[in-house]
Amino acid sequence: FEPGGPVCPDYLSPEAAAHFAEIVESLNGVVKFIAADADALAMYCAAFVRWEEAERHLEKEGCVIRGKINPWFKISCRCAKQLSRIGKQLGLSPLSRYLITGK
Repeated sequence: FEPGGPVCPDYLSPEAAAHFAEIVESLNGVVKFIAADADALAMYCAAFVRWEEAERHLEKEGCVIRGKINPWFKISCRCAKQLSRIGKQLGLSPLSRYLITGK
């Protein structure tokens, strides 16, 4: 990571920490993350791990169980909304990245 860049918080799960490092590394030179971005990145990565877990459950169990909406479906939807909102702020979608960097 660049000096002054975000440092992965120690409270993240190993999966979320790996995603944190992957995002910072893959966007290095494209989006200039600073230390103050660490909390938003951490929230994004924690939500991503929860979304992945929910999707795994939905793949096995389906969206409806015994005529009721699977609780994992609601978790997946909430996480997807968080990912979209935070991702836009961080420049993690093609459009938001273009709006931030002009590239």
